[in-house]
Amino acid sequence: MMKYLQCDVKVVPPNTFIYNEHYLHSNDLAFVVSQSGCSTNSIDALKKLKELGYQAIGLTGNVQSDFKDYADLVIDYGVGEETVGYVTKGVATLAQFLILFALEASFQSNIINHTTYNNIIDELTQIPGRHEVIQKETWDFYQRNKRELTAMSVSYTCGFMQGYGVACEGALKIGETIQIPSFAYEAEEFIHGPNLQLTPNYTLFFIDDFLVGSDRLIQIYQAAHSVSDRVYAITNSKVVDDKHALRVPFDMYEPLLLPLLKFRTSISIIN
Repeated sequence: MMKYLQCDVKVVPPNTFIYNEHYLHSNDLAFVVSQSGCSTNSIDALKKLKELGYQAIGLTGNVQSDFKDYADLVIDYGVGEETVGYVTKGVATLAQFLILFALEASFQSNIINHTTYNNIIDELTQIPGRHEVIQKETWDFYQRNKRELTAMSVSYTCGFMQGYGVACEGALKIGETIQIPSFAYEAEEFIHGPNLQLTPNYTLFFIDDFLVGSDRLIQIYQAAHSVSDRVYAITNSKVVDDKHALRVPFDMYEPLLLPLLKFRTSISIIN
């Protein structure tokens, strides 16, 4: 969104917005997201927007939810209703919705040209087929490391930029499903304190952004590997051996689309 809209984009938890971080400018666009549309703190954030004199826009998977009673504009971002206990589609679908929003707004604002627009749309249409490839790669990765992955006690997940976003979701799902202490860190933050408690029993996942943070991430991966052998990376770097790597075996026009694949990868590993 920041790259293609050429502006700052900030993600703020609802209560943080309500209590403090709500100093908006006149030309800022703010909206509230709730997959169910029933989240009480998200509804309170809609109320806060109205209190501040802004249009209360709500993104949800259920336009008939409580959101409709509090939002000036309710938008269905296409996730639908999930019936499984640990919902897994919401964040990936939201990422796709926001990518498409940024792409359309960028094109309509003449920030990008028709060629760039078409290249990204073309890559987006390849995502379903690439999911099948990633699912197979994930299964093979799991089989290579089955003993270690089924005996995790503490887990760290780290990355830069969009890799950090995947790390946050991956750590959340590990904590929810495997029910072990599971933490997410921006990779540079990780080596300024959290790394000091590492032991050979810790499991770490490093999420490559395939952009400017890649080399630094692999350096940190190598350093962590000197403490524990349970250190893995979603990467194509040859520095990481095949046992500890989950590869992305195709060329990418826009690596910023990787969360659409990696969210599903991290979910596949833990499920």
